[in-house]
Amino acid sequence: TKRGEKVVVLLNATTRRNVEGNIIGVVGVGQDITEIDYIRAEKSQIADELTALIDTANAPIFGIDIKGNVNEWNQKAAEITGYSKEEVLGKTFVETYITADYKASVQDVLDRALKGTGTSNYEVPVYTKSNKKLMVLLNATTRRNVRGEIIGVVGVGQDITEMRSIKQKRDQLASQLLVLQEEERKRISRTVHDELGQQLALLKISLELFHASPKKHRELITKSITTVKDCIRATRQISKDLRPPQLDLLGIQDALEDHVSQLRNQH
Repeated sequence: TKRGEKVVVLLNATTRRNVEGNIIGVVGVGQDITEIDYIRAEKSQIADELTALIDTANAPIFGIDIKGNVNEWNQKAAEITGYSKEEVLGKTFVETYITADYKASVQDVLDRALKGTGTSNYEVPVYTKSNKKLMVLLNATTRRNVRGEIIGVVGVGQDITEMRSIKQKRDQLASQLLVLQEEERKRISRTVHDELGQQLALLKISLELFHASPKKHRELITKSITTVKDCIRATRQISKDLRPPQLDLLGIQDALEDHVSQLRNQH
């Protein structure tokens, strides 16, 4: 322009003729599309930035077309699987990279996404190039074009292989600890009941027999018998508290309900 600004014009040029049909020039009809061109360039820049963001994201991201073939594969996906983008493009995702026992379920997830229904937090095993099994937490989202037509699926994953391994080890350790605790409780319960309880029971019997001895000792012996009875009762209660018999007979839920009921009655 006169002010030195750049203007983008959409031009239609038409031949101009005189009455005899001879060409005498050209007629040009233009449309100022500077703003439209700016918006188009801005959209293109945003698209490039989004593409770069996806490619460098710290999460495996892949895309498949409506036939189930891979058409997107970012750097993180290449890093954790060992397959480069060039190696996977055009390959069938499910048949090539999913373990046999999960092929049907993963295909179902992708089919539903191709029908417009996404899936969140789905655990799926994926084979690496070295035949190592990875566990990936997958979110599958429907991909559409500017007209709203479904053109494929975008999958965003998270490598949870190590996390799952740690969880399995933690759960295994917790189970082992519970077993050890339960065994120790059983041992203490048996010791208190079988050893201490039996000894006190024998002492009680001895004192009851001695109860028939001279009259002057009867009062002391009576008190001793009462004390022994209290010891036996306390011992049995300790044994019961350590390992309630209801736990074996009824299960943990009923045993807990019974224990709560007893506490309520006590208070």
